[in-house]
Amino acid sequence: MLGVTGMTNEITVGQIIGGRFQIVEELGSGGFGVTFKAQDTKTQGNPVCVVKQFKPVDPTNWKKGLELFEREAENLKHLGDHDQIPTYFDYFTENQEFYLVQEYIKGHALSQELTLGKQLSETDVIELLRDILGVLSFVHQNDLIHRDIKPENILRRESDGKIVLIDFGAVKEIPTLLITPPAQPRVVTNIYSHGYAPKEQQDGKPPQFSFDIYAVGVIAIQALTGINPSVISLPIDPETEEIVWLDHAPHVSTKLAKIIDKMVRRNHKERYPSAIEALAAVNELLFVTPATTTGTTTGTTTGTTQKIPPLTTKIPQNIFLVAGVGVVAVITLVIFWLKSQIIHPQPNFLSYPYQDTNTKYPENWTPQKPPGEFGGELINFLPENIHSENSCFPVFTVNREEFGEKILSLNEFKAKTITKIKANNSYSNLKDETTPETTLSEFPAYKLAYFFQDNECKFRVLEISTVRKGNGYYLTFRATEKEFEQYLGTVEAMIKLFKINDAK
Repeated sequence: MLGVTGMTNEITVGQIIGGRFQIVEELGSGGFGVTFKAQDTKTQGNPVCVVKQFKPVDPTNWKKGLELFEREAENLKHLGDHDQIPTYFDYFTENQEFYLVQEYIKGHALSQELTLGKQLSETDVIELLRDILGVLSFVHQNDLIHRDIKPENILRRESDGKIVLIDFGAVKEIPTLLITPPAQPRVVTNIYSHGYAPKEQQDGKPPQFSFDIYAVGVIAIQALTGINPSVISLPIDPETEEIVWLDHAPHVSTKLAKIIDKMVRRNHKERYPSAIEALAAVNELLFVTPATTTGTTTGTTTGTTQKIPPLTTKIPQNIFLVAGVGVVAVITLVIFWLKSQIIHPQPNFLSYPYQDTNTKYPENWTPQKPPGEFGGELINFLPENIHSENSCFPVFTVNREEFGEKILSLNEFKAKTITKIKANNSYSNLKDETTPETTLSEFPAYKLAYFFQDNECKFRVLEISTVRKGNGYYLTFRATEKEFEQYLGTVEAMIKLFKINDAK
Protein backbone atom coordinates (compact mmCIF):
# COMPACT_ATOMS: atom_id res chain seq x y z
CA MET A 1 0.00 0.00 0.00
CA LEU A 2 1.23 3.49 -0.82
CA GLY A 3 0.15 6.49 1.18
CA VAL A 4 1.13 7.58 4.66
CA THR A 5 3.33 4.54 5.10
CA GLY A 6 5.01 4.87 1.67
CA MET A 7 4.58 1.10 1.10
CA THR A 8 3.85 -0.20 -2.40
CA ASN A 9 1.07 -2.55 -3.45
CA GLU A 10 2.69 -4.85 -6.02
CA ILE A 11 0.67 -5.55 -9.19
CA THR A 12 1.02 -9.03 -10.68
CA VAL A 13 0.19 -10.55 -14.08
CA GLY A 14 -3.37 -11.87 -14.12
CA GLN A 15 -4.52 -9.53 -11.36
CA ILE A 16 -7.72 -7.56 -11.95
CA ILE A 17 -7.80 -3.95 -10.76
CA GLY A 18 -10.70 -1.57 -10.77
CA GLY A 19 -12.97 -4.59 -11.04
CA ARG A 20 -12.40 -4.89 -14.80
CA PHE A 21 -8.81 -4.41 -15.99
CA GLN A 22 -6.80 -7.64 -16.06
CA ILE A 23 -3.03 -7.18 -16.14
CA VAL A 24 -1.32 -8.92 -19.08
CA GLU A 25 2.27 -7.72 -18.71
CA GLU A 26 4.42 -4.91 -17.39
CA LEU A 27 5.43 -2.43 -20.10
CA GLY A 28 7.86 -0.32 -18.14
CA SER A 29 8.51 1.82 -15.09
CA GLY A 30 9.75 5.30 -14.36
CA GLY A 31 9.97 8.00 -11.76
CA PHE A 32 6.20 8.27 -11.44
CA GLY A 33 5.18 4.62 -11.35
CA VAL A 34 4.65 1.50 -13.41
CA THR A 35 2.85 1.00 -16.74
CA PHE A 36 1.02 -2.22 -17.58
CA LYS A 37 -0.65 -3.73 -20.61
CA ALA A 38 -4.11 -4.99 -19.68
CA GLN A 39 -7.46 -6.14 -21.04
CA ASP A 40 -10.83 -4.56 -20.30
CA THR A 41 -12.85 -7.58 -19.19
CA LYS A 42 -16.12 -5.64 -18.94
CA THR A 43 -16.15 -4.34 -22.52
CA GLN A 44 -17.17 -6.40 -25.52
CA GLY A 45 -14.14 -7.82 -27.29
CA ASN A 46 -11.90 -7.29 -24.24
CA PRO A 47 -9.96 -4.40 -25.82
CA VAL A 48 -6.32 -4.03 -24.90
CA CYS A 49 -5.50 -0.97 -22.79
CA VAL A 50 -2.70 0.63 -20.81
CA VAL A 51 -2.91 0.92 -17.02
CA LYS A 52 -0.67 3.48 -15.33
CA GLN A 53 -0.11 3.04 -11.60
CA PHE A 54 0.75 6.46 -10.16
CA LYS A 55 2.70 6.99 -6.95
CA PRO A 56 2.88 10.58 -5.65
CA VAL A 57 6.34 11.82 -4.75
CA ASP A 58 5.16 13.55 -1.56
CA PRO A 59 2.72 11.49 0.57
CA THR A 60 1.73 14.57 2.60
CA ASN A 61 0.02 16.00 -0.48
CA TRP A 62 -2.12 12.91 -1.14
CA LYS A 63 -5.48 14.72 -0.89
CA LYS A 64 -4.44 17.67 -3.05
CA GLY A 65 -2.82 15.31 -5.53
CA LEU A 66 -6.05 13.33 -5.88
CA GLU A 67 -8.02 16.52 -6.51
CA LEU A 68 -5.64 17.66 -9.25
CA PHE A 69 -5.40 14.16 -10.69
CA GLU A 70 -9.18 13.92 -11.10
CA ARG A 71 -9.43 17.41 -12.59
CA GLU A 72 -6.68 16.73 -15.13
CA ALA A 73 -8.01 13.28 -15.92
CA GLU A 74 -11.26 14.90 -17.03
CA ASN A 75 -9.31 17.10 -19.45
CA LEU A 76 -7.46 14.08 -20.81
CA LYS A 77 -10.73 12.23 -21.23
CA HIS A 78 -11.91 15.13 -23.38
CA LEU A 79 -8.70 15.11 -25.40
CA GLY A 80 -9.15 11.39 -25.98
CA ASP A 81 -11.78 12.17 -28.60
CA HIS A 82 -8.95 13.06 -30.98
CA ASP A 83 -7.84 10.29 -33.31
CA GLN A 84 -4.16 10.91 -32.55
CA ILE A 85 -4.44 10.92 -28.76
CA PRO A 86 -5.07 7.68 -26.83
CA THR A 87 -8.64 7.38 -25.57
CA TYR A 88 -8.85 7.44 -21.79
CA PHE A 89 -10.99 4.61 -20.42
CA ASP A 90 -11.05 5.29 -16.69
CA TYR A 91 -9.38 6.79 -13.66
CA PHE A 92 -9.82 5.62 -10.11
CA THR A 93 -8.16 4.92 -6.77
CA GLU A 94 -7.73 1.50 -5.26
CA ASN A 95 -5.92 0.77 -2.01
CA GLN A 96 -4.97 4.46 -1.82
CA GLU A 97 -3.20 4.37 -5.18
CA PHE A 98 -3.97 6.30 -8.37
CA TYR A 99 -4.68 4.59 -11.69
CA LEU A 100 -5.17 5.95 -15.18
CA VAL A 101 -6.42 3.66 -17.94
CA GLN A 102 -6.12 4.53 -21.61
CA GLU A 103 -6.20 3.02 -25.08
CA TYR A 104 -3.27 0.81 -26.09
CA ILE A 105 -1.56 1.99 -29.29
CA LYS A 106 0.19 -0.69 -31.32
CA GLY A 107 3.15 0.87 -33.05
CA HIS A 108 6.67 2.10 -32.45
CA ALA A 109 8.20 5.20 -30.90
CA LEU A 110 9.54 7.94 -33.15
CA SER A 111 12.91 7.39 -31.46
CA GLN A 112 13.24 4.20 -33.53
CA GLU A 113 13.09 6.30 -36.70
CA LEU A 114 15.43 9.04 -35.48
CA THR A 115 18.49 6.91 -34.83
CA LEU A 116 21.86 8.50 -34.12
CA GLY A 117 23.52 9.70 -37.32
CA LYS A 118 20.46 9.19 -39.54
CA GLN A 119 19.32 12.31 -41.43
CA LEU A 120 15.82 12.56 -42.87
CA SER A 121 15.00 14.49 -46.03
CA GLU A 122 13.47 17.95 -45.83
CA THR A 123 10.21 16.64 -47.28
CA ASP A 124 9.98 13.95 -44.59
CA VAL A 125 10.70 16.46 -41.83
CA ILE A 126 8.04 18.87 -43.10
CA GLU A 127 5.49 16.05 -43.03
CA LEU A 128 6.66 15.05 -39.56
CA LEU A 129 6.27 18.62 -38.31
CA ARG A 130 2.77 18.84 -39.79
CA ASP A 131 1.77 15.58 -38.09
CA ILE A 132 3.11 16.54 -34.67
CA LEU A 133 1.93 20.16 -34.76
CA GLY A 134 -1.47 19.06 -36.02
CA VAL A 135 -2.29 17.02 -32.93
CA LEU A 136 -0.43 19.46 -30.66
CA SER A 137 -2.63 22.29 -31.98
CA PHE A 138 -5.64 20.37 -30.67
CA VAL A 139 -3.98 20.08 -27.26
CA HIS A 140 -3.14 23.79 -27.15
CA GLN A 141 -6.64 24.76 -28.28
CA ASN A 142 -7.86 23.01 -25.16
CA ASP A 143 -5.48 25.09 -23.02
CA LEU A 144 -3.30 22.14 -22.07
CA ILE A 145 0.46 21.84 -22.32
CA HIS A 146 2.27 18.56 -22.88
CA ARG A 147 5.58 19.62 -21.29
CA ASP A 148 7.47 16.44 -22.15
CA ILE A 149 7.48 16.13 -25.93
CA LYS A 150 10.29 13.89 -27.14
CA PRO A 151 10.61 11.06 -29.69
CA GLU A 152 9.87 8.46 -27.01
CA ASN A 153 6.49 10.10 -26.35
CA ILE A 154 5.47 10.14 -30.01
CA LEU A 155 4.24 6.89 -31.54
CA ARG A 156 3.89 5.88 -35.17
CA ARG A 157 0.67 3.84 -35.22
CA GLU A 158 1.10 0.53 -37.02
CA SER A 159 -2.39 0.43 -38.56
CA ASP A 160 -2.24 3.70 -40.52
CA GLY A 161 1.19 5.26 -39.98
CA LYS A 162 -0.25 8.28 -38.16
CA ILE A 163 1.55 10.09 -35.36
CA VAL A 164 0.04 9.57 -31.89
CA LEU A 165 1.00 11.80 -28.96
CA ILE A 166 1.26 9.94 -25.65
CA ASP A 167 2.32 10.30 -22.03
CA PHE A 168 0.99 13.71 -21.06
CA GLY A 169 -1.57 15.20 -18.74
CA ALA A 170 -2.46 14.43 -15.17
CA VAL A 171 0.66 12.64 -14.06
CA LYS A 172 2.82 15.37 -15.52
CA GLU A 173 0.87 18.18 -13.85
CA ILE A 174 0.56 16.96 -10.29
CA PRO A 175 4.17 17.30 -9.03
CA THR A 176 4.45 20.85 -10.36
CA LEU A 177 1.16 22.00 -8.87
CA LEU A 178 1.41 20.42 -5.42
CA ILE A 179 1.17 23.12 -2.75
CA THR A 180 3.21 23.04 0.44
CA PRO A 181 2.01 24.64 3.69
CA PRO A 182 2.45 28.45 3.84
CA ALA A 183 5.14 28.21 6.49
CA GLN A 184 7.37 26.19 4.19
CA PRO A 185 9.09 27.30 0.98
CA ARG A 186 7.26 26.23 -2.17
CA VAL A 187 9.08 23.41 -3.90
CA VAL A 188 8.46 22.96 -7.62
CA THR A 189 9.30 19.65 -9.24
CA ASN A 190 10.33 20.28 -12.82
CA ILE A 191 9.22 17.77 -15.43
CA TYR A 192 11.24 17.70 -18.62
CA SER A 193 13.55 15.54 -20.68
CA HIS A 194 17.17 16.54 -21.15
CA GLY A 195 17.86 17.99 -24.57
CA TYR A 196 14.25 18.80 -25.41
CA ALA A 197 13.40 21.40 -22.75
CA PRO A 198 14.12 25.15 -23.03
CA LYS A 199 16.08 26.95 -20.34
CA GLU A 200 13.03 28.52 -18.71
CA GLN A 201 11.40 25.10 -18.30
CA GLN A 202 14.54 23.71 -16.70
CA ASP A 203 14.54 26.69 -14.34
CA GLY A 204 11.02 25.85 -13.15
CA LYS A 205 9.20 28.74 -14.79
CA PRO A 206 5.38 28.46 -15.12
CA PRO A 207 4.33 26.10 -17.94
CA GLN A 208 3.50 27.69 -21.27
CA PHE A 209 2.86 26.61 -24.85
CA SER A 210 6.35 27.67 -25.91
CA PHE A 211 7.78 24.71 -23.94
CA ASP A 212 6.15 22.38 -26.45
CA ILE A 213 7.11 24.51 -29.46
CA TYR A 214 10.77 24.36 -28.45
CA ALA A 215 10.66 20.57 -28.04
CA VAL A 216 9.11 20.03 -31.49
CA GLY A 217 11.75 22.32 -33.02
CA VAL A 218 14.52 20.27 -31.41
CA ILE A 219 12.97 17.07 -32.80
CA ALA A 220 13.06 18.64 -36.27
CA ILE A 221 16.74 19.51 -35.79
CA GLN A 222 17.41 15.95 -34.64
CA ALA A 223 15.68 14.56 -37.73
CA LEU A 224 17.63 16.83 -40.10
CA THR A 225 21.07 16.52 -38.48
CA GLY A 226 21.08 13.03 -36.99
CA ILE A 227 22.18 14.48 -33.63
CA ASN A 228 20.37 13.06 -30.60
CA PRO A 229 20.20 15.96 -28.10
CA SER A 230 19.66 13.60 -25.17
CA VAL A 231 23.04 12.00 -25.93
CA ILE A 232 25.03 14.82 -27.55
CA SER A 233 24.27 18.42 -26.61
CA LEU A 234 23.42 20.64 -29.56
CA PRO A 235 26.06 23.34 -30.15
CA ILE A 236 25.20 26.77 -28.72
CA ASP A 237 26.45 30.14 -29.92
CA PRO A 238 28.31 31.61 -26.89
CA GLU A 239 27.17 35.16 -27.68
CA THR A 240 23.52 34.72 -28.71
CA GLU A 241 22.91 31.46 -26.79
CA GLU A 242 20.99 30.22 -29.84
CA ILE A 243 21.27 26.65 -31.14
CA VAL A 244 23.74 26.32 -34.04
CA TRP A 245 22.64 23.43 -36.22
CA LEU A 246 22.61 24.42 -39.90
CA ASP A 247 26.28 23.48 -40.32
CA HIS A 248 25.19 19.88 -39.76
CA ALA A 249 22.32 20.11 -42.28
CA PRO A 250 23.45 22.39 -45.15
CA HIS A 251 20.82 20.88 -47.46
CA VAL A 252 17.93 22.52 -45.59
CA SER A 253 16.10 25.35 -47.36
CA THR A 254 16.16 28.85 -45.90
CA LYS A 255 12.39 28.88 -45.39
CA LEU A 256 12.32 25.72 -43.27
CA ALA A 257 15.44 26.78 -41.36
CA LYS A 258 13.80 30.07 -40.38
CA ILE A 259 10.73 28.27 -39.05
CA ILE A 260 12.79 25.85 -36.98
CA ASP A 261 15.03 28.66 -35.70
CA LYS A 262 11.94 30.52 -34.50
CA MET A 263 10.67 27.42 -32.71
CA VAL A 264 13.87 27.04 -30.67
CA ARG A 265 14.66 30.68 -29.87
CA ARG A 266 16.42 31.23 -26.55
CA ASN A 267 13.87 33.94 -25.69
CA HIS A 268 10.47 32.25 -25.42
CA LYS A 269 8.73 35.47 -26.51
CA GLU A 270 10.37 35.13 -29.94
CA ARG A 271 8.96 31.63 -30.52
CA TYR A 272 5.58 30.85 -32.04
CA PRO A 273 2.98 31.48 -29.31
CA SER A 274 1.39 28.05 -29.81
CA ALA A 275 1.31 25.04 -32.12
CA ILE A 276 -1.46 26.68 -34.14
CA GLU A 277 0.80 29.47 -35.42
CA ALA A 278 3.73 27.09 -35.92
CA LEU A 279 1.55 24.75 -38.00
CA ALA A 280 0.35 27.67 -40.13
CA ALA A 281 3.98 28.60 -40.87
CA VAL A 282 4.88 25.03 -41.84
CA ASN A 283 1.80 24.75 -44.05
CA GLU A 284 2.99 27.76 -46.03
CA LEU A 285 5.94 25.65 -47.20
CA LEU A 286 3.48 23.55 -49.20
CA PHE A 287 3.01 26.46 -51.61
CA VAL A 288 6.55 26.08 -52.93
CA THR A 289 8.52 23.13 -54.24
CA PRO A 290 12.30 22.67 -54.44
CA ALA A 291 13.70 23.49 -57.90
CA THR A 292 15.26 20.60 -59.79
CA THR A 293 18.19 20.47 -62.17
CA THR A 294 16.34 18.37 -64.72
CA GLY A 295 13.92 19.55 -67.38
CA THR A 296 13.28 23.14 -68.37
CA THR A 297 13.58 25.75 -65.63
CA THR A 298 13.44 29.49 -65.40
CA GLY A 299 15.69 31.65 -63.27
CA THR A 300 18.04 30.06 -60.77
CA THR A 301 18.32 26.31 -60.28
CA THR A 302 18.38 26.61 -56.50
CA GLY A 303 15.87 27.77 -53.95
CA THR A 304 12.15 27.37 -54.62
CA THR A 305 9.72 27.95 -57.43
CA GLN A 306 6.02 28.69 -57.23
CA LYS A 307 3.64 25.92 -58.27
CA ILE A 308 1.92 26.76 -61.56
CA PRO A 309 -1.46 25.20 -62.30
CA PRO A 310 -1.49 23.14 -65.50
CA LEU A 311 -3.35 24.47 -68.51
CA THR A 312 -6.46 22.42 -69.11
CA THR A 313 -7.55 23.90 -72.44
CA LYS A 314 -6.04 24.15 -75.92
CA ILE A 315 -5.14 27.34 -77.75
CA PRO A 316 -7.79 27.98 -80.42
CA GLN A 317 -6.42 27.33 -83.89
CA ASN A 318 -7.92 30.51 -85.32
CA ILE A 319 -5.65 32.64 -83.21
CA PHE A 320 -2.85 31.71 -85.62
CA LEU A 321 -4.94 32.42 -88.74
CA VAL A 322 -4.92 36.16 -88.36
CA ALA A 323 -3.64 37.41 -91.71
CA GLY A 324 -1.45 40.45 -92.10
CA VAL A 325 -0.42 40.52 -88.45
CA GLY A 326 3.26 40.60 -87.65
CA VAL A 327 5.06 38.12 -85.46
CA VAL A 328 5.12 40.55 -82.54
CA ALA A 329 1.36 41.02 -82.69
CA VAL A 330 0.76 37.26 -82.76
CA ILE A 331 2.99 36.73 -79.72
CA THR A 332 1.19 39.55 -77.93
CA LEU A 333 -2.18 37.94 -78.64
CA VAL A 334 -0.97 34.54 -77.43
CA ILE A 335 0.37 35.98 -74.17
CA PHE A 336 -2.86 37.91 -73.61
CA TRP A 337 -4.93 34.79 -74.24
CA LEU A 338 -2.80 32.66 -71.91
CA LYS A 339 -3.15 35.18 -69.10
CA SER A 340 -6.90 35.18 -69.50
CA GLN A 341 -7.12 31.36 -69.53
CA ILE A 342 -4.90 30.43 -66.59
CA ILE A 343 -7.16 29.52 -63.69
CA HIS A 344 -5.83 30.67 -60.34
CA PRO A 345 -6.49 27.94 -57.77
CA GLN A 346 -8.58 28.79 -54.72
CA PRO A 347 -6.71 28.47 -51.43
CA ASN A 348 -7.06 25.23 -49.51
CA PHE A 349 -9.05 25.65 -46.31
CA LEU A 350 -8.04 24.26 -42.93
CA SER A 351 -10.40 23.60 -40.04
CA TYR A 352 -10.15 25.41 -36.69
CA PRO A 353 -12.51 23.80 -34.15
CA TYR A 354 -12.72 25.80 -30.94
CA GLN A 355 -15.26 25.36 -28.15
CA ASP A 356 -18.63 25.11 -29.93
CA THR A 357 -17.53 26.65 -33.25
CA ASN A 358 -15.67 25.44 -36.32
CA THR A 359 -14.04 27.97 -38.63
CA LYS A 360 -12.60 27.19 -42.05
CA TYR A 361 -9.67 29.41 -43.00
CA PRO A 362 -7.11 29.52 -45.86
CA GLU A 363 -3.99 27.55 -45.03
CA ASN A 364 -1.84 30.63 -45.70
CA TRP A 365 -3.72 32.63 -43.05
CA THR A 366 -2.65 32.61 -39.41
CA PRO A 367 -5.04 31.92 -36.51
CA GLN A 368 -4.33 33.74 -33.25
CA LYS A 369 -6.13 33.15 -29.99
CA PRO A 370 -6.66 36.41 -28.03
CA PRO A 371 -5.51 36.16 -24.41
CA GLY A 372 -8.38 35.66 -21.99
CA GLU A 373 -11.07 35.96 -24.68
CA PHE A 374 -11.43 39.69 -24.04
CA GLY A 375 -14.64 41.17 -25.40
CA GLY A 376 -15.99 37.76 -26.36
CA GLU A 377 -13.31 37.15 -29.00
CA LEU A 378 -12.68 33.46 -29.55
CA ILE A 379 -10.10 33.55 -32.35
CA ASN A 380 -8.57 35.96 -34.86
CA PHE A 381 -7.42 35.07 -38.37
CA LEU A 382 -4.79 37.18 -40.15
CA PRO A 383 -4.13 37.05 -43.92
CA GLU A 384 -0.75 36.12 -45.29
CA ASN A 385 2.15 38.57 -45.57
CA ILE A 386 1.13 40.73 -42.62
CA HIS A 387 4.17 42.68 -41.48
CA SER A 388 4.70 43.75 -37.89
CA GLU A 389 5.16 47.38 -38.91
CA ASN A 390 1.69 47.46 -40.46
CA SER A 391 -0.57 48.65 -37.63
CA CYS A 392 -3.60 48.82 -39.94
CA PHE A 393 -3.62 45.12 -40.75
CA PRO A 394 -6.82 43.28 -41.74
CA VAL A 395 -8.31 40.72 -39.35
CA PHE A 396 -11.22 38.26 -39.36
CA THR A 397 -12.61 37.59 -35.88
CA VAL A 398 -14.96 34.98 -34.45
CA ASN A 399 -16.87 36.37 -31.46
CA ARG A 400 -19.41 35.04 -29.00
CA GLU A 401 -21.47 36.97 -26.44
CA GLU A 402 -23.15 35.09 -23.60
CA PHE A 403 -26.53 36.62 -22.83
CA GLY A 404 -26.81 35.38 -19.26
CA GLU A 405 -30.28 35.39 -17.68
CA LYS A 406 -31.91 37.58 -20.35
CA ILE A 407 -31.95 35.64 -23.62
CA LEU A 408 -32.13 37.95 -26.63
CA SER A 409 -33.87 37.26 -29.91
CA LEU A 410 -32.06 37.94 -33.16
CA ASN A 411 -33.86 41.28 -33.61
CA GLU A 412 -33.09 42.30 -30.02
CA PHE A 413 -29.44 41.38 -30.45
CA LYS A 414 -29.32 43.35 -33.70
CA ALA A 415 -30.94 46.39 -32.06
CA LYS A 416 -28.47 46.21 -29.17
CA THR A 417 -25.52 46.08 -31.58
CA ILE A 418 -26.79 49.00 -33.67
CA THR A 419 -27.31 51.10 -30.53
CA LYS A 420 -23.77 50.35 -29.40
CA ILE A 421 -22.32 51.31 -32.80
CA LYS A 422 -24.26 54.57 -33.01
CA ALA A 423 -23.21 55.55 -29.50
CA ASN A 424 -19.51 55.31 -30.35
CA ASN A 425 -18.00 58.22 -32.29
CA SER A 426 -15.34 55.90 -33.71
CA TYR A 427 -17.98 54.23 -35.90
CA SER A 428 -19.66 55.82 -38.92
CA ASN A 429 -21.70 55.17 -42.09
CA LEU A 430 -23.67 52.29 -40.57
CA LYS A 431 -25.70 50.31 -43.11
CA ASP A 432 -28.08 47.43 -42.46
CA GLU A 433 -27.51 44.94 -45.30
CA THR A 434 -29.72 42.20 -43.88
CA THR A 435 -31.93 40.32 -46.34
CA PRO A 436 -34.36 37.40 -45.84
CA GLU A 437 -31.62 35.13 -47.20
CA THR A 438 -28.95 36.25 -44.69
CA THR A 439 -27.79 33.25 -42.64
CA LEU A 440 -24.87 32.16 -40.48
CA SER A 441 -24.28 28.45 -39.91
CA GLU A 442 -27.67 27.85 -41.58
CA PHE A 443 -29.49 30.00 -39.02
CA PRO A 444 -31.21 33.37 -39.67
CA ALA A 445 -28.73 36.20 -39.24
CA TYR A 446 -28.29 39.93 -39.68
CA LYS A 447 -25.56 41.71 -41.63
CA LEU A 448 -24.14 45.16 -40.91
CA ALA A 449 -21.54 47.30 -42.70
CA TYR A 450 -19.81 50.33 -41.21
CA PHE A 451 -16.51 52.18 -40.85
CA PHE A 452 -14.28 52.23 -37.79
CA GLN A 453 -11.59 54.81 -36.99
CA ASP A 454 -8.73 53.54 -34.82
CA ASN A 455 -6.12 56.29 -34.44
CA GLU A 456 -4.57 56.68 -37.91
CA CYS A 457 -6.32 53.58 -39.28
CA LYS A 458 -9.69 53.80 -41.00
CA PHE A 459 -11.24 50.37 -41.33
CA ARG A 460 -14.16 49.17 -43.36
CA VAL A 461 -16.06 46.57 -41.31
CA LEU A 462 -18.40 43.72 -42.20
CA GLU A 463 -20.34 42.03 -39.40
CA ILE A 464 -22.72 39.07 -39.61
CA SER A 465 -24.45 37.64 -36.54
CA THR A 466 -26.87 34.99 -35.35
CA VAL A 467 -28.36 33.85 -32.05
CA ARG A 468 -28.06 30.30 -30.82
CA LYS A 469 -28.14 28.42 -27.49
CA GLY A 470 -28.49 31.61 -25.45
CA ASN A 471 -25.45 33.18 -27.11
CA GLY A 472 -24.87 35.76 -29.79
CA TYR A 473 -22.36 34.64 -32.43
CA TYR A 474 -20.90 37.29 -34.70
CA LEU A 475 -18.14 37.28 -37.27
CA THR A 476 -16.38 40.53 -38.11
CA PHE A 477 -13.90 41.43 -40.82
CA ARG A 478 -12.09 44.74 -40.76
CA ALA A 479 -9.58 46.10 -43.25
CA THR A 480 -8.58 49.29 -45.01
CA GLU A 481 -10.63 50.09 -48.11
CA LYS A 482 -8.07 48.60 -50.51
CA GLU A 483 -7.46 45.41 -48.53
CA PHE A 484 -11.17 44.98 -47.82
CA GLU A 485 -11.88 44.50 -51.52
CA GLN A 486 -8.79 42.31 -51.89
CA TYR A 487 -9.89 39.78 -49.27
CA LEU A 488 -13.68 40.08 -49.50
CA GLY A 489 -14.12 36.94 -51.62
CA THR A 490 -12.11 34.84 -49.18
CA VAL A 491 -13.96 36.30 -46.19
CA GLU A 492 -17.34 35.53 -47.75
CA ALA A 493 -16.21 31.92 -48.20
CA MET A 494 -15.12 31.75 -44.53
CA ILE A 495 -18.52 33.09 -43.45
CA LYS A 496 -20.33 30.55 -45.60
CA LEU A 497 -18.26 27.65 -44.19
CA PHE A 498 -18.49 28.74 -40.54
CA LYS A 499 -20.37 26.30 -38.29
CA ILE A 500 -21.84 26.29 -34.81
CA ASN A 501 -21.49 22.71 -33.65
CA ASP A 502 -25.18 21.88 -33.18
CA ALA A 503 -26.23 23.55 -36.45
CA LYS A 504 -28.70 21.54 -38.46
